[in-house]
Amino acid sequence: MDISDFVPTGSQGHVLISTRNPNVIVHANAGALRFRGMDPEDGIELLLKSAFPLDEPDRREPQKLTLARSIAAELGYLAIALDQAGATIRRKIYTLE
Repeated sequence: MDISDFVPTGSQGHVLISTRNPNVIVHANAGALRFRGMDPEDGIELLLKSAFPLDEPDRREPQKLTLARSIAAELGYLAIALDQAGATIRRKIYTLE
């Protein structure tokens, strides 16, 4: 995959590219970090807080917890992915279901 169209030209600044694909490490010219996922329960909580910031009691519904657990596991409990998924749900682009 050619990502050069997404990287701005110039000599100032940095670009952070995140992926779960271990094969792209060959493109890392400044180093690479391997992130671990969050604790599963913390990851589920982050997803639900991002998706439903004002509905704290509703976040504890068993059905929501079950669905969030599945999504969080699929995203590897990675904080940035969980936060983005929650924002997508909050904006009603997708639902938790």
